[in-house]
Formats: sequence, C-alpha cells, structure tokens
Amino acid sequence: MTVSKKLSALFFVAFVAQCSLYTSCTEKDTDPDEEQELITTLKIVATNSTNPSDVRTFMFKDLDGAGGNEPTIDNVSLAANEVYNVAIEVLDESKVPAENITAEIAAEKMIINYFLYLV
Repeated sequence: MTVSKKLSALFFVAFVAQCSLYTSCTEKDTDPDEEQELITTLKIVATNSTNPSDVRTFMFKDLDGAGGNEPTIDNVSLAANEVYNVAIEVLDESKVPAENITAEIAAEKMIINYFLYLV
C-alpha cells in the first residue's frame, strides 16, 4: 500500500471516529416542543369524477384511543372502472367541539417536504 493510500485510509478512519464521537456526545432533546395530536376519526369522501352525484363517505373511528373498544371501520366500496376524487378529513373527537386537524397535518407535511427538498 502506498503512502498516499495509507494517509487516505487514516484520514477516513479519523473522520469517521470524530463524527461518531460528536454525535454520541450531543445532548438529546428529552422534552419535545410539540404535543402529539390524537387522531380519533378519519373521514374519506370519494366523489366520482364522471358522475358528481355519486359521493361515497367512509369513516374510521376509534374514540377511546389505543386499547379499549375496537374501532369502527367502514368497508370501502367503489364502482369498478371509475375514477374518484378523494378528500380526507382528520379529526380529534375527544374534544368538544371536535377539532379538525387536517390542515395542521398538511402544513407539517409541507415543512417536512421542504426540508427533504433541501437535503
């Protein structure tokens, strides 16, 4: 092995060691700033693109959260060989009145996509 290859290998090992030491010594955030949203209801509205009067609504509801009672889940049934436009609504019905968190989820998705674009 030539001297330049040995130096390159040594530099690589030193770089990896420094990176691993740096990441292992950084302080972890144990108190997240954002509170997690509770999703109790997912509403899907499918509208037939050729027949706008053909609107089908399907729901997933789990009002008591994980555990407890089983969720209610509608069977999704759409006409064969048709195209549907689909809208999704996400709700937290544990609060009165129910909180629609669809826009908040969409905004967070946009932020994540923006940062992924930058990478």
